[in-house]
Amino acid sequence: MTRDDERAEFKRLHGQLDALDADIERARSDLVRATTAHFEEFFQGPRFRKPPGQIEGEPFRLRDGSTVRIRQVQAADASLLEEGFHNLSAVSRYRVFLFDRPDLTDAEARELTQVDHRAHEAIIAVDPEHGDGVGIARYIRDDVDSSHAVAAVTVIDEWQGRGLGTELLTRIAARARAVGIEHFEGHMIVGDVEAQRMFEHAGPVETSERSRGTLDVTVSLVG
Repeated sequence: MTRDDERAEFKRLHGQLDALDADIERARSDLVRATTAHFEEFFQGPRFRKPPGQIEGEPFRLRDGSTVRIRQVQAADASLLEEGFHNLSAVSRYRVFLFDRPDLTDAEARELTQVDHRAHEAIIAVDPEHGDGVGIARYIRDDVDSSHAVAAVTVIDEWQGRGLGTELLTRIAARARAVGIEHFEGHMIVGDVEAQRMFEHAGPVETSERSRGTLDVTVSLVG
């Protein structure tokens, strides 16, 4: 291993440890808030959340029996994206971006909801009970090679492991094929078996080392 490789490996491990530290601190804060809410409810009586109303989208049952509603992202979903991103653990954010960032800005959230359904498409999964966004998949077409697009799927931690990410990627891949996109480009951390399996559901996968510990992924949508 060269000195540069050692530095790159140290940087990757340091990033993941920072993400774990952030999750531990967040868990402590959540425990304090939950304890405070418990005593407030005990002394003041229960506080009921206002029903979200009719939740749009096609119902889909996950493998654990829970249900989400899946639909195209709308301009009004910016707040759902911001809240969902904030609810991701630091480790999950690190897996998506390969570095940790605490929140989306308002401008970023608005930009991510401006989709034209050809060069930029996004679909969202919503918890029908509370109206919260729990997963999202999107592609953004390459400006130079229109047969390629960058694709990403994000599912909040509480909804991971139920098959939601695979379903979202399968649906966004179908939309991409319909407009002539032949390949998805993405990235993942080495050893992320769930991400590997998810990509393989969309089509044949080729990987190449991006930097030590991370992989670039190319998924063929043809055939």
